[in-house]
Amino acid sequence: MLGPRKLDETHFGFRTFAAIHLFVAAAILGGSFWTGVQWFALGDFEWREAMTVHAVLIPAWMLLALASLEQLGPAGGVKWNSLVGWTSVVSSLLAGAGALTIRTEGISAGSVIQGLGMALADLAGIAVLATLVLPVSRESRRGCYGLALWTLIASLAAVSAATPLGHLAAGVKALGNQFFVFHTHASMMGLEPKKVLEGYVGSHGHQIVAAFLAAAFVLPLVRKRITRPGLDWAQTCGLSLVLLATVAQVAVYQASAWLGWEPPTLFVRGLSGVPLDDIVLALLGGGFLLLIPALTAPAGGAGNGRTGSRPAYGAFVPLLMAFAIAIVGLGLYIEFHEEFFGHGEETGAPGRLKDLAYIRSHLLFGCMIIPLLLGSLSHVPLSLGKTMRLAIHAIGGAAVLSGSAGVFWWTFALEPFLMKLAMCFAALSAVVLAIVLALDGLRAPGQLDSQGEPKAAGT
Repeated sequence: MLGPRKLDETHFGFRTFAAIHLFVAAAILGGSFWTGVQWFALGDFEWREAMTVHAVLIPAWMLLALASLEQLGPAGGVKWNSLVGWTSVVSSLLAGAGALTIRTEGISAGSVIQGLGMALADLAGIAVLATLVLPVSRESRRGCYGLALWTLIASLAAVSAATPLGHLAAGVKALGNQFFVFHTHASMMGLEPKKVLEGYVGSHGHQIVAAFLAAAFVLPLVRKRITRPGLDWAQTCGLSLVLLATVAQVAVYQASAWLGWEPPTLFVRGLSGVPLDDIVLALLGGGFLLLIPALTAPAGGAGNGRTGSRPAYGAFVPLLMAFAIAIVGLGLYIEFHEEFFGHGEETGAPGRLKDLAYIRSHLLFGCMIIPLLLGSLSHVPLSLGKTMRLAIHAIGGAAVLSGSAGVFWWTFALEPFLMKLAMCFAALSAVVLAIVLALDGLRAPGQLDSQGEPKAAGT
């Protein structure tokens, strides 16, 4: 039966894997400044920035996948878990090494190395997904826990479904006119190659981040069987909205990429209006908000008393609120005021530069910093002392506060200082937690009980 796992020797391997991923992510963030990545230019990412973001997102994705596998994988699969863990580690190392050596578009040693890392990350993600799906029992499908479980599986599947579009886009950038698959697809659809490429890139980026966030916010509800009596309706409604929005955004983005279908713009008023995919993203954000009572509730299930008495994953709530306000809220505001912001295009709109600043700031915060923090917080061990856990949450909180304020400040004042500060705090958070996990992973298995807590003296 699928459910929360007992602690065994794989627990310590996962700590080591998570520590390596965090060190890699921090090294990429730090190294990117030394290698000249232009993080704080206005507008969308250029090729080099996009590849470096991927090198940060892959460790974050692998952290989330390993957190799912650690708690929900079938007992006794030590060799399988180790194989998946080491595959994920190699994927992060290759993707990071490749990203820091890429300078321009086209085939290079760096792009080949990173491509190998991405392929291994795909395999690790699919392996985790298969490990979660296969042992699902009838009992696991019931009630709120079953809904949370299937929402998690659907979200992880949506992440994996988005990756082929990224590979196609990378192939176009690397091979150009020699990439016959791309031109065959464009010809079959009767579309301009440029429009097809934009469909690949946009659908890949939006789908993968939305699905990652859905999986990250639902995982705590599955891992601890969180419930709060009297508020089951909120949890059920929130999970239903997240599941519905996840399936809907996959349908919208896949249709956009493969069929050239452009989501309609609703609530049109002059130049303003909200695209259908943004409405789906708003529904996803609404589902997240309904999960707040469950995220702040004590853990349920077969705990040992000590675990159930303390808040579970309350640190996820500031991340959720920051995403809802700085990414979804401000994004919808801009969509309804395009006469001023001008879609970031050469329209002569007075707020064009502000729109370009929002595009870059929301990409950095929503598509890199928040996913990295979510992946990190999924591995904060209960065996840590209260002071250390508060310190880790404080550093992460500083990244969230400066990042969310930085989106507004950069958008309206055209000053990226707060976003620079947020990136520094995110890197520091990764380093600190990596050290903590590396040291915690050295504990002998006999020093911890079945919940990952230090054993009392004399037991």
